[in-house]
Amino acid sequence: MDGILTALNQKKIPHILLKGCYLMQFYPVRELRTMSDIDILVPPKYHRAAGRALEELGFSLGNQEGNTWNYRRNVVEIELHSSLSEGRYWHSVDAEEYFKDSFQHTVEGALPCTRYLTPEYHFVYMIFHMAKHFEATGAGVRMFLDVAVCMERFREEMDWDRVFRELRKLKLEQFLRRVMALVSVWFHVRPIRADRPTLSEDELRAVTRYVLEGGVYGMEKRDLGTIILRGGVKRGRSNGSRQIRMRALWGYLFPERAYMRRYLKAVDRTPLLLPAAWAIRCWEGLFRRRKSTLAHLRQLQSGTGEALRQDHILEAMGL
Repeated sequence: MDGILTALNQKKIPHILLKGCYLMQFYPVRELRTMSDIDILVPPKYHRAAGRALEELGFSLGNQEGNTWNYRRNVVEIELHSSLSEGRYWHSVDAEEYFKDSFQHTVEGALPCTRYLTPEYHFVYMIFHMAKHFEATGAGVRMFLDVAVCMERFREEMDWDRVFRELRKLKLEQFLRRVMALVSVWFHVRPIRADRPTLSEDELRAVTRYVLEGGVYGMEKRDLGTIILRGGVKRGRSNGSRQIRMRALWGYLFPERAYMRRYLKAVDRTPLLLPAAWAIRCWEGLFRRRKSTLAHLRQLQSGTGEALRQDHILEAMGL
């Protein structure tokens, strides 16, 4: 990391260290905060320059999807972001718009071009990132431990009213309250607010099991078929197996525009190009990723019980 930060500063590339690299300094033993990759945010106009700097250090470009590029050297993986979020999420929240001015919410780091998000802004991003993973593959134990560490470290320093206010804009206030209720039970952390909604005993057991079975990163025992099927579950509507499978298949074949930007960026400006983006994705799925596409379609034939169970857990968490 010292080499990476030095290289970015020498080239005068502004950057923000995210998540693990920021949070580990607040752990009693820094090495307890394990990481699967290192997240760095740069402004969009510096994205390619930052990538070249990493390549000069011996990193190789792997996946290059949307605003996140992955670089690897031996066992070290860097996720180089040009924005903190892409597209819309639950309740049509435009998280990309919300996080577009991230560099205006920073404090100085040890080097001139190295920045950190303010504690409040980083906490808001951390809860958003957890919710995004919880809704997809699942959030692991470590993400909840990060919340517990921040609650203890910034209890007296952070503007918690502002944190709740900002997460209300992202429609995540109830999710935050439930996360805080969970870490209070699991890690015996004193609550920030006494008026948090509590989970029932059944909900507490269900969420605890779901998080623990996901492991450190939340991705253990998570099959993509169930995640796809979960997209076919519609609350307040008929959720028989056939209806779930048909809705899930439609969503799999024709994803929304925000997702399709990774195949054809022009759909941002010209929504009429969405069918062309679907065609590109279809071609890639049939010829470049044929095995995985067939595996996904076979998984759609699996039982829908697990998809319904996971959806009930998401609903209990306010997602």
